[in-house]
Amino acid sequence: MVNTSSKSIRNKYAAHHLECADYFKNAFTKSDSGAIDLETKESYTKKLLGYFKAR
Repeated sequence: MVNTSSKSIRNKYAAHHLECADYFKNAFTKSDSGAIDLETKESYTKKLLGYFKAR
């Protein structure tokens, strides 16, 4: 559980998330793999089709 009323906790959580996201992107880039960034409210089919068209 995350104490969202504490600004310092929110900032630490956000910083940790960015570190993990950077690690993920770097790992996939180094292995010559692809990754698609999307949010749960977005359509994954549009992103997926765009990804394959770009490759």
